[in-house]
Amino acid sequence: MLCKSCLGALAILGALALVVPEASIAASSTTPKCTITHGHKSCVSSSKGLRGPRGPRGLRGVRGLRGVRGARGLRGLQGLRGNTGAQGPMGPQGPMGPQGPQGATGPQGPTGPQGNQGAPGQNGAPGADGAPGLSAYQAWLDTTQCLVNNPGNCTVGDFMKSLQGPPGLQGLKGDTGTQGPQGPQGPQGDQGNQGNQGDPGPQGPQGNQGDQGQQGAPGQNGAPGADGAPGLSAYQQWLQQGNTGTVGDFMKSLQGAQGPQGAKGDSGSQGPQGPSGPQGPAISTQTQTICVQTQGAGKGGVSWSFDGTCPGTNWQAFKVYLVPAS
Repeated sequence: MLCKSCLGALAILGALALVVPEASIAASSTTPKCTITHGHKSCVSSSKGLRGPRGPRGLRGVRGLRGVRGARGLRGLQGLRGNTGAQGPMGPQGPMGPQGPQGATGPQGPTGPQGNQGAPGQNGAPGADGAPGLSAYQAWLDTTQCLVNNPGNCTVGDFMKSLQGPPGLQGLKGDTGTQGPQGPQGPQGDQGNQGNQGDPGPQGPQGNQGDQGQQGAPGQNGAPGADGAPGLSAYQQWLQQGNTGTVGDFMKSLQGAQGPQGAKGDSGSQGPQGPSGPQGPAISTQTQTICVQTQGAGKGGVSWSFDGTCPGTNWQAFKVYLVPAS
């Protein structure tokens, strides 16, 4: 059995034998001419015979081997862009990447809108009570050395008398103040005759503390009294006693050494209602708080307070009445 490649070669040779020119056959006179047709060898003598009839068409030859692959053709033109495809489904979350380097600080952004008011904080715990200071009467005793220089006139009444200065000159009429709130309506009292101004009586001794009485019914508003002449302030009286210095020096003079804590006294019984005293001169109603440092470094310092409070527990507040300087 012949291989496919051998059959292909024989078919090619047979095809070549069929197309040998007659001239080449006639030219040979001495050597027999041999041909191979379809794998069969045949020889003829050198004598030229008659031309035979044309033989039948030979069988189709075996398909030849595949040729070598040709060179790659030129790149074709860019095709038109296709329509955008539908959105694909969301892919799964990828793993977190590594921490990037610290970026540069960006520019200052604009100020944001005002936030809502936060809830008020809780009240802080109350501070510890400060040590009790000297009363104005005790400071007066220490300042004037009353018990040594004038032992017979050192009562509380004498102290109160010392605060009352001579009447000052009549001041200019002030501007009309704003209308105050309407007070409660009291019962109508009998109209009394206008009495002459009496001399102030001596100050009586301090009575025992009485029991708290019941709240009385509010009285009717009385007719406004005439403005009294303003009296001297405690600071001005202090200057008239021969002292010199500022208001702070005066406040320092009132502060004595801290005394020991006294025992709590028993509550006294309610004393009888004393008679109403005569109408006294009008006093200033404008007050100001002064803070005096009683403990720690800087003891004795004086500072004005415009809101009625002092800086801390080492300070004690004093309320003073302000009057025009004479």
